[in-house]
Amino acid sequence: MNVLIVDVNANDREMLRSALEHHGCTIIEAVDGLEGLDCAIHHQPDIIVSNTIMPRMDGFQLLWALKSDPKLTSIPFLFYSGTYTGEQETKLALSIGAEAFIVKQDAPQEVWECISAVLLSGKARQEPHVYPDINKNAGNYLWEYSRINATKLEEKVRELEETLIQRRKDEEELRTLHEKLALEIAEHKRAEEKIKEMEQEIAAIFKVAPFLMRQTHKMESAGFLTGSIAHEISNLPLIAVETEEETKKPEVIFPRVGKETILLAEDDESVRNMAMALLQHFGYEVIVAIDGEDAVMKYKEHAEKIHLLLFDLIMPKKTGNEAYDEIRRLKSDIKVMFASGHIQETAKQKILTNNNATFIFKPYLPTVFLQKVRYILDKVKT
Repeated sequence: MNVLIVDVNANDREMLRSALEHHGCTIIEAVDGLEGLDCAIHHQPDIIVSNTIMPRMDGFQLLWALKSDPKLTSIPFLFYSGTYTGEQETKLALSIGAEAFIVKQDAPQEVWECISAVLLSGKARQEPHVYPDINKNAGNYLWEYSRINATKLEEKVRELEETLIQRRKDEEELRTLHEKLALEIAEHKRAEEKIKEMEQEIAAIFKVAPFLMRQTHKMESAGFLTGSIAHEISNLPLIAVETEEETKKPEVIFPRVGKETILLAEDDESVRNMAMALLQHFGYEVIVAIDGEDAVMKYKEHAEKIHLLLFDLIMPKKTGNEAYDEIRRLKSDIKVMFASGHIQETAKQKILTNNNATFIFKPYLPTVFLQKVRYILDKVKT
């Protein structure tokens, strides 16, 4: 059975084609009424399925033209439309020769069932039923046709208005998202500038490190430093080595960079951030813990990659010593550097008897801190 499908919508044509080919139909397609009329003349299909609203010639004009041609008037005609204005549209369609008016909300299977019913009933070769309240004459037809088209036009205008309203909403949402994105980009740039400033500050610290070291020794000799801090600084190799002549510039030896992984456990956020920034600036990978218990958990998660523990001695949940003792049961030769601002000399000496341990007093100079980190990492086990 040959079926002519006339529809401007390619997706709807494809859907109908699939449904009807499933039942063994041969499909002919046209994109509007004018092309559909030409296909009907040349192919003489067994039945025609057409949309109503189409360019150049719509479905009603196509049906009127078919029924006005004695050679084509007997071809059954079904409307399959997505735009339906009500019972009067169906009456007009039937009055000028359509066999049925099917709304596209129904499944394509409905079209096949309707085609089968039309062909089986033998109505295809009979005169179509005419509703008594609509006479099949040009005047009434044109009036009814104009009214239906006006109704459909109103629907299309309303759909267009709704589409425009939705488009404005979408544009407003897009504009809002664009503004948010612009703010995020600006914030990101500010963060980058802040990072650059921090890097410059760190670099400035190292540039003035020789001056700081000289001032430290002056303060020590003047009695301004506490004994523990002065002892800690004076026992380390100086980063700046001065000649006996005060007029000569010191030779500056910057701390060496590294690539090892360090587990940093410090409950003071400002100290933790400063130490992390220093270490990362000099190439180290840093895993951060906020207390002793967190440090043990972080070590268990990353044990295979950690080279050094950098623990504050006084921390909540577990002290630095307690956390180190627990980790040492997992790896006996793990290296550790403890940091504290208050510690008895006996406790310090006990730590230093461990060949894998060292100690640094708080507050510490960046150069002293990095020197000690490098020292314990490079220290050969004995």
